[in-house]
Amino acid sequence: KVFVDMTSNRISLQVEVLKRLKGPLLTLIASPTPELAYTVLVHVHALIGRGPMHVGVFGADFKQFYCRYNDPSYIKAVKI
Repeated sequence: KVFVDMTSNRISLQVEVLKRLKGPLLTLIASPTPELAYTVLVHVHALIGRGPMHVGVFGADFKQFYCRYNDPSYIKAVKI
């Protein structure tokens, strides 16, 4: 939150940092630990909610956000 607030007037910097973090974040979302995946999903949701230009960063990897049959209900709620 501090990073986003401090760079609120530099949207291009925010998008560049999100592009760099995209790979590790997607890896953590696919982790076998549901608690870790939930935490990362909530943070990704908060980052995307900051502006429409951030949605495009994860657009190509939309399949990572599909609900799987074995996902716990709290993860499904965040993914939807």
